[in-house]
Amino acid sequence: VFSSRMKPGAEPAGHQITVRDSPFDMVLRPGLLHFLQVIRQTYVVSMYTMGDEEYTRAVLDVIDPQRQLFAGGVCSWRPSESREFKYLSRVACDSSMAVIVDDSIDVWRDALPNLCLTRRFVGDKLDDGLQLLSWQLDLTHRTFYQDVPPEGFSYEAAIARAPPSVPEVLSETRGQLLA
Repeated sequence: VFSSRMKPGAEPAGHQITVRDSPFDMVLRPGLLHFLQVIRQTYVVSMYTMGDEEYTRAVLDVIDPQRQLFAGGVCSWRPSESREFKYLSRVACDSSMAVIVDDSIDVWRDALPNLCLTRRFVGDKLDDGLQLLSWQLDLTHRTFYQDVPPEGFSYEAAIARAPPSVPEVLSETRGQLLA
């Protein structure tokens, strides 16, 4: 989403949310709700934002009012933390299986191999960033599970196969894209 404080008397271009008694205009990235519905079928989705809890709650009231899209949980900034860095350890998952989607590399210094960089959204109604991201995440998922037989993953096959790692998969797919 792209949010900006509203000037008195202005009409929102997107959804008006209120944070600490101030109105904000929140524009959803085109296709966001569809993207989240589709991606949660293959990924356990978490939200990690540098917004504080009140802002995060206001955003979620618009994009996920039933609180069903982010099965992996929601992490918002806490006053006791720095706003400079995000840490994968705040999300309850094994880092070898975590794909981070963010528009900034600077905040993920300890988890760059897990990062799938996306373009920053600035409110453009013609933005197609989620289409590209969907393709990247689909490729990552297919590559991660490429050796899984169609009928399912047996215990014997799991032991025989070295466990995949998202950082290795992302590195491999980046190399293929550059080639």
